[in-house]
Amino acid sequence: KALWIGTLIALVIYVLWQLAIQGNLPRGEFAPVIAAEGQVSVLIKTLSKFVATGSMDLVLTFFAYMAIATSFLGVTLGLFDYIADIFKWDDSTAGRSKTAALTFLPPLVCCLLFPTGFVTVIGYVGLAAAVWTSIIPAMLLYRSRQKFGGGKGYSVYGGWWLMVWVFAFGIVNIAAQILSQMEAVPVFKG
Repeated sequence: KALWIGTLIALVIYVLWQLAIQGNLPRGEFAPVIAAEGQVSVLIKTLSKFVATGSMDLVLTFFAYMAIATSFLGVTLGLFDYIADIFKWDDSTAGRSKTAALTFLPPLVCCLLFPTGFVTVIGYVGLAAAVWTSIIPAMLLYRSRQKFGGGKGYSVYGGWWLMVWVFAFGIVNIAAQILSQMEAVPVFKG
């Protein structure tokens, strides 16, 4: 229940945010936001030309920066355990320190060197997220069913097709990000 409700809350907030931005900002006005690489202050400034925001500027700015902070923390916390597992670092102080350094220092350096590049950086971090949230779980389930057999005890609904769909979803997300960065697919520039 917690996963369903938590995901639903996040989805509703995300859809409301998209409606607030996409519904109030004309398509042609996204050009300065895109040119600023998705910088939140440029988005809010552009939006305030079309909607009387008044004191809502502060609320929108706070919301936008909280969205950035939570997406950053959500991705890096998932990456934290993934990195610890890959390098087989234990839960000792030294192991956790190494994992924390490898997880948080590269994004911190990128944010300091490219302060407006958050959208680009989080896109690349999303590649790793697609691997550990879609591809690896599907491969683990496939291998587990080969090794231990399926249908004994608890089994996740969806069967073979759900496993293939989750794997394909991860591959499509990775391909979309790479092709977008290479500009091999149409990219809206305003």
